[in-house]
Amino acid sequence: MKRTCLELNTDEQNICEFHLDDNSFNERPFDQKDIQHVKISVKMKNLIYTLIVCMALLSCETQSPSIPSILKENSRQLPEITKILFIGNSHTNRNDIPGTIQMMATSAGDSTYSHNETQPGYTLANHSVREATLKTIDSLEWDFVILQEQGGTQAIPGFMIDTAVYKYADILIDAIKRNNSHTKIILYMTHAYEEGVLSFNDTTWAKNEPLVSTYRGMQDRIRENNIAMAEWFNVEVSPAGVMWKIFADSYPEVNLFNSDEIHPLPNGSYLLACAIYSSIYTKSPVGKFIPANVNKEEGVAMQNLVYQSLFKGKPDWKTY
Repeated sequence: MKRTCLELNTDEQNICEFHLDDNSFNERPFDQKDIQHVKISVKMKNLIYTLIVCMALLSCETQSPSIPSILKENSRQLPEITKILFIGNSHTNRNDIPGTIQMMATSAGDSTYSHNETQPGYTLANHSVREATLKTIDSLEWDFVILQEQGGTQAIPGFMIDTAVYKYADILIDAIKRNNSHTKIILYMTHAYEEGVLSFNDTTWAKNEPLVSTYRGMQDRIRENNIAMAEWFNVEVSPAGVMWKIFADSYPEVNLFNSDEIHPLPNGSYLLACAIYSSIYTKSPVGKFIPANVNKEEGVAMQNLVYQSLFKGKPDWKTY
């Protein structure tokens, strides 16, 4: 008996057929139909396996500690999956920005698992002492962690930033790096409020800072603080807030703000998602998934705008 093996460029074992020797039957070589059949079979097996994994993850959604353990225990058998942790507040989970990014990645053929640790109004200081956040950081070797400071706090004056932001960012970044030194940390630069800081947070420091009492002044401060923070901690920043500003200047007829003048409408969230997606994957958002609740023409314009700024430097977000 002879064995004929077909080697495939996959993780599957080689596909073999057994034939009796020449005294009984002639060996039948593989033809193109055989090859196509095997390739389809392998693809279907991989698809079914991936679906089983996804169903397992979804079934554990209410049992947070066990979700990452599935990935950890089966890391060698699973297809390559980019694991992303989002830490922030409503600026992250409003209109499900992480879910949108995951759908964009899927539309580009990338396997992604994401998890959110978000609480309304939370700052990095709140997260640095939140047991659930710290446990989630330790639960999996994350490829990316997206850190989002509270919007108003991102516009804080320089003399306050060490004690109000850096102190707690340092705790979180240290925890992330202890868990996995290869995790890439990205600061999520939020957009400014429509009427500046005072539209939301009537604090003493804001009263003494007329610059941040306008949208543009607040956004400039947010940009400057994020660039400085990224340099200090040697991490990256996703300039989502500047993409918002560029789009607002380019398309003044399109409203991105919710009625509270702070949070984004679905189209605003999609613009932010395009920027964060590009920062994570270093890929253009052009041609990727657009949610059904976002006007397609606006979505395409957002994709192109983010691509031009982040990949072509037109305009340069660091100085815009």
